Amino acid sequence: MGKYIAAVDCRTDNTSESNFLELNLWGSPLFTYAVNAVLNCPDIDKTIVVTDNNKIKNIALNINGVTVSEEMPRQTGVIVVSGCAAFLKSRTLSMALDMYRGGLMLSAAGKHEINPDYSCIMMRGKSELEPVNVFYIDDGSQSCPSFYELDDNEALAVDSVNNFELALVLRKKEINAEILKQNILNDINNKKSIMQSESDGICMIGHSQIDRWKTESISGLKVRNCGISGISSFEYNDYILEQSLIKCNENKYIVMHGTNDIIYNYSIDEICRSIRKTIEYIRARKPYADIYFINCLHTNGRMDRSNKTIDVLNKNLYECMSDVRWISTPEMDNEYGELNPAYTEDGLHLNEKGYALLQSITEREMENE
Repeated sequence: MGKYIAAVDCRTDNTSESNFLELNLWGSPLFTYAVNAVLNCPDIDKTIVVTDNNKIKNIALNINGVTVSEEMPRQTGVIVVSGCAAFLKSRTLSMALDMYRGGLMLSAAGKHEINPDYSCIMMRGKSELEPVNVFYIDDGSQSCPSFYELDDNEALAVDSVNNFELALVLRKKEINAEILKQNILNDINNKKSIMQSESDGICMIGHSQIDRWKTESISGLKVRNCGISGISSFEYNDYILEQSLIKCNENKYIVMHGTNDIIYNYSIDEICRSIRKTIEYIRARKPYADIYFINCLHTNGRMDRSNKTIDVLNKNLYECMSDVRWISTPEMDNEYGELNPAYTEDGLHLNEKGYALLQSITEREMENE
């Protein structure tokens, strides 16, 4: 259908307990997040903020590319976006518009089904979809609706006190993610000289569990530490390997990736393919190098990293790492299969005792060639 007109619905709901649209969500009025998502969608060439609220009108008129109206546009094929959709992404709108084939398309979220055996109530997962007040597209043909499924964050319509409090938490996480990305880029810049340096010892590559490993030598070989705290293997590929920042001079490499990948919405296969790129980067430069891969360590008491997921990831990584030396770390676990509290600062990062054990395990595997 070509370019679309988008109407961001910011009309006042007099029955609501508060006008959430104009509340401040970490520095910006809530409705402006939905407006910016629309403005940054390349498939939309006209953005209308529909409102009867003078404060919202005045704010919207100062946003480049926005027009204001008190009436919904009457033409067909308009995408209507709720001003309460603070976490809707431009990419999601583009994908929905690309899938749209006419009729009515509603945004939706997965609906949980409850086991009817109430003696053992449990959630069975997402078994069906239900519409959510985020966006819809309608050409007026009154056909049966199709649904575009959103993730839990994007499906949030901030139209109650509880939802606004949740939005504050989610937005804070987004801000933290933006800060983390900048910290990663700064750390890469600060480590460029190390990444480009000459060495005939061991090169270590990975995330914070490598970066924080403050050892000068392993098995008597000098260590060149190219780890970056907070980085995922995907970011390591994009920011470091794709830029050919790491010189591969050594004949031995220790690689550790995975724990920062599972916190994102990647499949296990996608993570394995991403981590393989590090191995292939080294192989392309040092075909006969010894590469050691340390399994993804278990965690202890971490909601963001499931040990069940880590086990699945390690199994799949082991199967796709047949050309490297695999280093398992069962000695670092307690009797419950969790990272032993004696070896960790926070259930994820290792303490001095944990690194001493990890080095002992690594040296044992290297000396058993």
